[in-house]
Amino acid sequence: MYEMAYAHYEAARYQDAQVLFLTLIGRSPRIAAYWHAMAAAQFMLDEFTRAERCLQQAESLDPDHLPTQMLYAEVFLKQKRYEELRQILDKIEKNCSLVPSNLSSSLAKKLEWLQFKSRNKE
Repeated sequence: MYEMAYAHYEAARYQDAQVLFLTLIGRSPRIAAYWHAMAAAQFMLDEFTRAERCLQQAESLDPDHLPTQMLYAEVFLKQKRYEELRQILDKIEKNCSLVPSNLSSSLAKKLEWLQFKSRNKE
């Protein structure tokens, strides 16, 4: 079911993705990745408050989940919450040392972009 939900997400059918992610959360509420995925769909629909609630849930289950931290950064950036953005960027930098080297370059690029955007407040 996750694959189908992700396919909806990738096809920009975010509301359809939300329905499936919600079903997954109902079945397995202790999986941080499901909460993160739901938050990502909500973010794409500009439902930032709902996305942040899901991110809080994901973070409570896995405080070092980098995709959750990266999405937090995007939520804070989109809402121009620059102090919170700086705090999450610091946390991401500390956690990047835990990332396998084949993933760290793409995360580093994303982190660099978020830092640039926070310094050059749109």
